[in-house]
Order: sequence, then C-alpha cells, then structure tokens
Amino acid sequence: MLRGYLRLPGIVLALAGVLLAQEMPGPRIVVDKDFVHNAPPEVRALRSAVFSMFSTGQDILRNDPRTLGMRSAASLMPMAELPSGESDTILVGKVEKVHSHLTTNRGAIYREFTVLVEETLSEKVPSSLSAPTALQGKVRIAMLQPGGTLQLSDGTQYTHAFTGYGRELEAGGRYVLFLRHRLFCECYVRIKAWELRDGSVYPMSPDDLAAASMNRSVYAGMKEDLFLERVRQERAQLEPIR
Repeated sequence: MLRGYLRLPGIVLALAGVLLAQEMPGPRIVVDKDFVHNAPPEVRALRSAVFSMFSTGQDILRNDPRTLGMRSAASLMPMAELPSGESDTILVGKVEKVHSHLTTNRGAIYREFTVLVEETLSEKVPSSLSAPTALQGKVRIAMLQPGGTLQLSDGTQYTHAFTGYGRELEAGGRYVLFLRHRLFCECYVRIKAWELRDGSVYPMSPDDLAAASMNRSVYAGMKEDLFLERVRQERAQLEPIR
C-alpha cells in the first residue's frame, strides 16, 4: 500500500505546492463542484505528492487520448480474508462519488472515493472519524486509490489504468472497507474491500476472488448480518494497533 510515505522531504512538498498553483494551458480538468472532499490546496498538494510515487515517468496529458492510456500494476501480497490486523479502521459504507485527480508531476492519476459511512465496525485512530467531513448530519470520508480517468473541459479523456486491486469499487455500491488512515493528508487508503449486495457478501480482492473460484473462501456468499458479526468478533480478538 502506501506505507513508508508518511514523511516526505520538505522540497517535495514545496514543489508540490508550486506545481499545484500553476495554470494548465488549454482545456482544464473538469472538477465536480459538489465533490465532498475538494480539499484545501495544502492537503491536495500532500495527496498529490504521495501519489506521484506511482508516476508512469511520462506526462499523461501529452499522450494521444485515442490510445488505451497509461497502464500500471500493483503486486499486492496475499492476506487474510479479514485483514483486521492490517487495518486501523473497518467500516460499512456506500460509495457516493468517484473523482479523479492528476498528480503534481502529471505522471499519474489517482481517485478519491467519497464514502458515506453507515457503520464503524472498528476504529483504532480516535481522531480519524471524530472530526469527519459532515453534510446534513452524515459522515463522509475520502478514500484514495491509484489510477483513474480524467476528463478535460473539451471532452478529452485520459486514462491511467492501475490493475492489481481486483474488482473496482463503483458509485452506488455498498462495501465493508478495511482501511488505513493517513492523518497527514486527511484520507484513507484501501487494504481490502468486500461488496455487500442483496443481503450477501462478495469478494473484491484478487486473492479472495481466486479463493472463491476454487470454493476455498470462508466468507464469499455469506449473509450480510452474519459476515458483519464475524468481522466484529475477529477485530475484538486483536490487540490494539500501536
């Protein structure tokens, strides 16, 4: 995931801020005015600097948009079906919106998922959900993931496909999310997700999809209420993360 990027050199952050403030010539990137996590410039610069680590090494906006776009892949280590020990926050949430952003070095695209929190199953970072972005009394968080598609004001689209995470989270979908909180950029990153649909649970990650295809998954197809109880029990057995 993004472990190890908590401390970024000051020069990187300064450069990120400068680049973020620069005007882009020609058509502008379309920004959803209703996007919940339209973060302040300093936070956006931090997020962008972090995801610049996934740079393709090329300026994405200089590629021919008629091609398939840039492609990258993540090699994620297999982990337990319920990675409670690797997560500091576990919640049930609905993805309301997905918005793509270009990194400051213009070499990568990353997505921000606006997640409406239905229930917090476990939270080991007291400050993370205690002061959330709230609209109409509802709690929303920003979850970030590499890859996405940018649309310019002239309709041109640029894609940075980032494979390795398994099935994509979609707007309108409900999920159990195993997350890591990134306090310095006011966001979360995805460790693993399970889809909740029609009262049952379905795998999203590559290792879980493979286990389900071989009938080796403990949880694939399990009823939602039973699955949520198993998640609570699993987390309760663990020592607090330090």
